[in-house]
Amino acid sequence: MTATSKSPSPPPRVGRPTAERAAAIETAILEAARSQFLAAGYEGASMDAIAASARVSKGTLYTRYPTKSALLHAVVRLQIEACTNTHVRSEPLPHDLKQRLQQLSRGILAALMAPESRPFHRLAHHAALGEGEFASALYELALRPAITDLKDEIAAGTRDFPLPLRNPEQVARMIQAMLYGWWLEREASGGATRAEANAYADHAIDVLFYGRTAW
Repeated sequence: MTATSKSPSPPPRVGRPTAERAAAIETAILEAARSQFLAAGYEGASMDAIAASARVSKGTLYTRYPTKSALLHAVVRLQIEACTNTHVRSEPLPHDLKQRLQQLSRGILAALMAPESRPFHRLAHHAALGEGEFASALYELALRPAITDLKDEIAAGTRDFPLPLRNPEQVARMIQAMLYGWWLEREASGGATRAEANAYADHAIDVLFYGRTAW
């Protein structure tokens, strides 16, 4: 080799995908999983079919989502975030604490009742049957955003109260339980209108604020 000769360049290394490509892969996987779960149900959907539909390797899919339940969690979380942004956080909240909680409660019921939510309620319900830890995780996933919103508003709105609030999350869970329980009962008996849901949400917060005088 002469002094002026150069060694051949090494072949280019195949590195990690760019952030844009990684995001595109994630979107393709979640869209494919959503379609498969809604079409075939949790039990009927297969990771092989999801990978093929997303046009990714099974290795890529399993690296991101090691189990089918983890993939379902991601799909349900995405749907919950979309519904929350559309129905719960779409408008500015009033200044008054009671009115803020009433508006949030109306939004929570609207998100539960939204037509686009219904297939996911059924999917999550059937997926969770007979699987205690999985059912608990899905339940917490579905309710956590609403509980967090309510808790934050309660904590912020009671800072100047003469007596400090001992457990704002517990109060938020009580409100969520009132809303979720009413929705389940009405779903079992044929559903409810938005006007009925709004009236119930307002009444639930009145009971919280005024106790027996709101009966």
